[in-house]
Amino acid sequence: MDTLVYILLGLTSVIGLAFIVERALALRWNKVVPPEIAASLTSCETREDVKSLCNVCRKKPSPLGRLLLLAADHLDWSKADNVDALQLPPAAKLSGSNAVSSCSKSSSVLRRCSVWSARSLA
Repeated sequence: MDTLVYILLGLTSVIGLAFIVERALALRWNKVVPPEIAASLTSCETREDVKSLCNVCRKKPSPLGRLLLLAADHLDWSKADNVDALQLPPAAKLSGSNAVSSCSKSSSVLRRCSVWSARSLA
């Protein structure tokens, strides 16, 4: 009986470790925030730059790219409305299904999006 418990414990440990490794590979920073999008976002300062940023986001699909495309579609909205549109609903935060919500740097990305949106409106 003890042997069966140890086998089951070892098997669940290996399966748990496999899930951890798979999630770590899937959520690599460069997959969530591609360097091309980050560079384009850093250099984005005018409405003309927004078009090139959108093109880069469409060419490199990623969670950040989808957030930026959403923000670009709502440039005429107020800053508060844009921030609300970019935030996740409570159910998605609890389920952990969105990669960006788990990244510690995502709050700075969202702040950058809202500042970028407000600056483009001015």
